[in-house]
Amino acid sequence: MKQGLNGRYDKRGGTIPDTPTRGFLIDNLSEETSTHLEYLSRISDQRFSIWTSSDLTSLRGALAVPYINTPTTENYFQSAGIDIWGPPALLVHNLKNKATSHALAKPHSKNGFEVPEFTVCELDDLEEAGQTFFTGVKKLYQQTDLNHQYPPGLVIRGAESDGGHGGCQIVETETGYKLFEDGENKPQNKNYSLNESLKAARDYLLTTASAQTNIESRAVITRRMQLLDSPGLSILIKEGQYFSLGWNGQIDPKYGTASFGTQTYLAPNPQAKEFQNQYEDSSAEDYFNFIKQTSRDLNIPFEKVTGFFNVDLMIPGRLEQKLRGQLGLEEETIYYTESNPRWTNLNDAAMAVSWANKPTSKITAAHIFEIISNGLLTRDKVALPPNTNLTRLRNDVESLDEYLRQELETRIILRMPSLPNAGFIFSGNTNFAETALTKLISQYY
Repeated sequence: MKQGLNGRYDKRGGTIPDTPTRGFLIDNLSEETSTHLEYLSRISDQRFSIWTSSDLTSLRGALAVPYINTPTTENYFQSAGIDIWGPPALLVHNLKNKATSHALAKPHSKNGFEVPEFTVCELDDLEEAGQTFFTGVKKLYQQTDLNHQYPPGLVIRGAESDGGHGGCQIVETETGYKLFEDGENKPQNKNYSLNESLKAARDYLLTTASAQTNIESRAVITRRMQLLDSPGLSILIKEGQYFSLGWNGQIDPKYGTASFGTQTYLAPNPQAKEFQNQYEDSSAEDYFNFIKQTSRDLNIPFEKVTGFFNVDLMIPGRLEQKLRGQLGLEEETIYYTESNPRWTNLNDAAMAVSWANKPTSKITAAHIFEIISNGLLTRDKVALPPNTNLTRLRNDVESLDEYLRQELETRIILRMPSLPNAGFIFSGNTNFAETALTKLISQYY
């Protein structure tokens, strides 16, 4: 069974177990959701059962595949005698928490998997901690000749922020300090003093934290860096071994930092491609070793650790490399940013495509890797005309998908049917598929 827990991810549906009987745990099933599940059933030639919370006692011995296995989720299923496929909740809890995971990762910091300098503070102490950390950044730059070339700044994230939501950046400019909130917010055209910017950052993080339940009140402060790129990396761990799905890239929004989709990694420039060639394999091994040691530190038998693990990385840009060189460090490295021990946009989409391709054998990590390598793109917010009929859209996409499958071995899957924006998965010749979808949607205007 599959359960969506976070309101930001509950409409994704690729996390379907590869078992004889499979389905979704959904309370209050709507007509639209039911219609969409029928669509998923048609394109995959699979039948899906629908269960509710009241069915849990009759599902003892089943296997649940949550999008993220939090302690609450684990207790919910285990109390009903239901096993879970995915990382243990204790490991998830420690890795997804940015304050805790930075502390866990620091002893493993090395060239190629380097944890930037950071500090952790309570949100109530953010102004004082931020002032102290920023002073350290300024002193660092003053040791080089980049003091007037490399704008100093801070990245501040809530310990339990997720998906590009719940953090902000502060940058020093010639006229003052700029605050950039993350998520989908437009940049503020306002100058602050450092104290004012830190207070505004604290208020913003408190606001985002208060919108969720059981969110702790710590923040992580790191130095804002000039980057070439910030790829993601996914690995699948099973029976003490790992399988790398390689780097992936995010579809950046016009404003803010919340990704609007992900894709097979396409290096934005030759320098980033060189970093990929040099570090893609080693970063996967370093991340695996970090998870392995963390499991042991938490007294979790590593042979029982199964699931997808994902890490956000940073490739230093020209100024950052120059800074490192003048500080006596190797200019090239890969920075660790954060860990996401759960399904992600891309591997969930790859699993959905695997089902849509109607496999004749058990789906493996190699199948998922092949789909990603051959071209995979997700777009979570494709604008639709306000009067779009979602049933018509679903039927039209299904017909277009079948044509592209036969002619080009390319797929389009309607993933999140909603207005004013819908989510889609493109596989194979993604550029052609996107163009075809754009032409289709233009007919609705």
